[in-house]
Amino acid sequence: MRRYGAVLGIAFALMSASGAEAASFRLAGDTIAVPEPQGFCEPQGAYIDFAQALAAADNKNLTLLTLYNCAEMTSGGAVAHYALVKTPTAAITQRATRDELLKAMGDIPKSELTTALLNEQVQKEMGENASKVFGRNVAFAGKIVPIDKDEAAFYMGGLITVKTNSGESTGVVVVAMTTIKGHILTYNLYGPGGGTTEIATVLKQAKSDIRSMIAAN
Repeated sequence: MRRYGAVLGIAFALMSASGAEAASFRLAGDTIAVPEPQGFCEPQGAYIDFAQALAAADNKNLTLLTLYNCAEMTSGGAVAHYALVKTPTAAITQRATRDELLKAMGDIPKSELTTALLNEQVQKEMGENASKVFGRNVAFAGKIVPIDKDEAAFYMGGLITVKTNSGESTGVVVVAMTTIKGHILTYNLYGPGGGTTEIATVLKQAKSDIRSMIAAN
């Protein structure tokens, strides 16, 4: 028994070291697994409360899973690296194949897609919702545009600035839109920085992460 316990302990250690641990969520009758990227884990302690408040501020999407950088959570400070898995509320009951989604996204002119993603009205609504949830003035600014497309997902990326009474911070975000088990999902990966180099770094990780999600399901 002791020998088997040691073997299991080694197995779990290897899973943790390789980032093979998986979280999951249930959506409209289906369970979807999400392999946790190396160094990421589900919110703990007070970070759970913040994740819930952040999800409540987005009334356009249902946030299905939140992953934060484990080391940043352990430090007790702000989390600069995090990932959100969402589905548009209007698409919860819809089904589509990946090919259908990618074809539809490819048919949308970039200018119209950019406007639909993060125009001034959307930014204003995001700020108003966040202000209600957090009880303070919050405003969003930024520009997210289509940046890539492959057989796994349609990718959008850019910068987003959050302004509050205490100051402002800018980070990068990449949104990978795909379907898994017929469900339309977005994998939103955030990181610090404000330039094309940082966006390229986050895009590379987002591509790897979205492929891992697809393979796990």
